[in-house]
Amino acid sequence: MFFKTKLFSNVILWPIYDIVTVKFDRKIEFSLDNRHQMNSICTFYLFNRRGDFKITKITAKINNSFMDLKYNRAEDSFNLYQIRRQFGIVKLYFEILANVEFKEVNYVEDTYELFFSSKRLKMLGKYEYEKINFVLPNYQYLKFECYFKKIANGFVEVHIVNPYKLKIEGKRGDFKYETTDSKNIDLQLSFVFDPSKINNENHESEAVESRPESALPDLPTKPYLNY
Repeated sequence: MFFKTKLFSNVILWPIYDIVTVKFDRKIEFSLDNRHQMNSICTFYLFNRRGDFKITKITAKINNSFMDLKYNRAEDSFNLYQIRRQFGIVKLYFEILANVEFKEVNYVEDTYELFFSSKRLKMLGKYEYEKINFVLPNYQYLKFECYFKKIANGFVEVHIVNPYKLKIEGKRGDFKYETTDSKNIDLQLSFVFDPSKINNENHESEAVESRPESALPDLPTKPYLNY
């Protein structure tokens, strides 16, 4: 669903007369042609627009002073008065109202206590590893592989492969954690995800695997060839 949303960005004009591109989230952007100057007034024109948006506020910072600039919607432009080279670096701040697509989600959190003893870590030689498999307590169709790798003498890396791209400890992708082999690994890990985005794929595969043979469709067989 699309919602009108405020987005913010800024650019530094240096050199002052170069064409610059202002970029926002969701691949929304526009360029500024600021080469039009007359009587100490520099007129900035917007072009190369990408995305559905409108300018709501423009602020300039010159030295340590801020000033709001008036935006000409008809000409898609704005003026910066008394612009001079000795001003040095000029920074422009933009606020826009954009039509942004939001994705509906229904997040849940499950936790898993990952434990591995220091005694077992010390048994590992350099570039050796042990592997365990685990499932989440409340979502046992989510299966993970975890590697305890000796990356250097006295140092290990915990590596959880994350095929579902869940948020593990707030980050998507594989989870990695480095520590020493002198203490137990005892981590209370947070897994955040939307079950509805994962359920379908996993339950479909589980349903096929658990279906009795009689329920499976008969597959055509190739006739034997007579020689």
